[in-house]
Amino acid sequence: MNQIPPGYAASLKQEALRSRRRERLRGELIDANLELPEASEAAVLSEIDRARFPRRHERQFPTYGAITAHENHRDLTDTLDALGAIRIPASSGAADDVRYMADGVQSFALIGPDSAELAVLATPAMREIELVGLRRSLGSSAIVVCRWQDGTVRLVQRGQIAIFDGTRWWTKPDARTYTSTVCQSVPHAPVSIAQAMLDFCVHIAAPSPGGTILAWCLDDQSLDRLRARSVSTRPPPGIALSVARPVVHSALRHMLAQVDGACAVNARGEVIEIGLHLRASAEADSAVKVSPMKGTRHAAAKRCSYDITNAVFFVVSDDGPVTVYVRGETIASIELHAALDSDREENLDTSGSPSDET
Repeated sequence: MNQIPPGYAASLKQEALRSRRRERLRGELIDANLELPEASEAAVLSEIDRARFPRRHERQFPTYGAITAHENHRDLTDTLDALGAIRIPASSGAADDVRYMADGVQSFALIGPDSAELAVLATPAMREIELVGLRRSLGSSAIVVCRWQDGTVRLVQRGQIAIFDGTRWWTKPDARTYTSTVCQSVPHAPVSIAQAMLDFCVHIAAPSPGGTILAWCLDDQSLDRLRARSVSTRPPPGIALSVARPVVHSALRHMLAQVDGACAVNARGEVIEIGLHLRASAEADSAVKVSPMKGTRHAAAKRCSYDITNAVFFVVSDDGPVTVYVRGETIASIELHAALDSDREENLDTSGSPSDET
């Protein structure tokens, strides 16, 4: 009787283990209301499984990154070429070699319907905003899977980011799904600046420690009213920074993390003042109700938005949620949600609905 070689038997056992693990993962994603495109579901599940269960080497678990878009793979590769990425094809059966080289920062496994390549980006994607920007640029069907150094796994899809922290899945919207919500509340607001403000707050400031307030004044009169309704604790910045320029977002975040109070931004997105302690009117104090779950930062911003009607106030809480206030009303609340409602750690204001724009 022919015996199965030990190495082959071990390989079959490992594949059976991975198959059962992927089926459990599929159930997790269903519970988390995370839908995967039918055409690429098996491939995405395989890449998430790889990211969640990497091989340990010298007491370290490696980072990992993969990109897949089975529905429009040719469009995906053309876009990567246009972005200046280098694509290195793998020989038949060498997909695992590609995965070993995919660090999820600058190199990614590019998984197609029947092929695998190594995609090396022109610039690294080291932060959430860069991963989100990469996915946006690759088209609506592209999905990015990434394991970071801290062990968290991210699934970046159209319109949202799903994060596995080792115990559960959390979901967070792409900031730009809220662009129309903001612009409908202030119709004359420049769309590009609204997008930049949301990107900065949701994908740069929120993942970082500490909170802040950005008061976006849409005309000079609103800026004057803001100054009248605040106490300045610092001189204006001596260097020109604009939220409209994503390249300076890190510098702006670093500065605001060291300063208490609000940051005033003009209609063009230029930073005008920092360190403003907001003081709402007595009328606003009386008319605007603030949830006891919210702190003084939210109370000050929401009530000042009642006083300054042609301004948008973005509040980044120190634990991550972003809330947008206009004319004393909450128009958007953007936060991480646990996969199941019963797992939510707190009941936060969820007013403001995203639109499917990205």
